[in-house]
Amino acid sequence: SQSIFLMYRIAVSSSSFIGQQSVDAATSFEGISPRDLAESLGRQGWACQQRQQLAEALEHYRSALALLETGENRPLWRLIVPLKNNVATILRAKGHLREAEGYYIQAINMMEECDTPPWGKELADLYANLAALYSSASMPEASVRMQEQSLRILEGACPSDYPLQKKRH
Repeated sequence: SQSIFLMYRIAVSSSSFIGQQSVDAATSFEGISPRDLAESLGRQGWACQQRQQLAEALEHYRSALALLETGENRPLWRLIVPLKNNVATILRAKGHLREAEGYYIQAINMMEECDTPPWGKELADLYANLAALYSSASMPEASVRMQEQSLRILEGACPSDYPLQKKRH
């Protein structure tokens, strides 16, 4: 993962196509798929985010998204959705609420459009994050709607013997 990331950084620094840096860098390595590179960039972004290096984390996440969104992305939704969530979380922390809202909504829509819904807690978390964004934007009605949607999803995703379900019956 670290060696893939270093090779990517070298390729990006030597690329003359500003708008296509991520894609060009990915295609300059034989044997390394854009998916592998995107996963590596996502891990680097997470490491930066944990160290509060938000600008660097945002750059890594956006580069990973650029790689994954160049082709048919439905099969890669499990990689794309967390990246979009992480970008939105950083943007929300930096006060870029409209842009963050767009990323949260894109991630939610992508999950809800999947053929097989193995998403429960993940989708509920996205709605909860969007609720937090609306709360911080002084939009209490929207925040409550998103919180309620998050709870509905969690209740539906839990087995009937789960403690949350027992309390409600």
